[in-house]
Amino acid sequence: MEPGVVILWTFTGLSAFLVGIMILMLLISHTVMVFTNHRTLDSMKSGKMCPFPFISTDTNPNLVIL
Repeated sequence: MEPGVVILWTFTGLSAFLVGIMILMLLISHTVMVFTNHRTLDSMKSGKMCPFPFISTDTNPNLVIL
């Protein structure tokens, strides 16, 4: 095999692996959001963009996410 073909296949395999990892992360975060009855809009309104609502980074204890 030519070196250019090996480099191309290596780049293609690495790209496919990284895209697969990103899709897996999206699947996990959306599954958690479905099971915790949490929406993306809730995260945007509260100012934190964490898909896990049980991880609180706010210092305001009176903040309620509906």
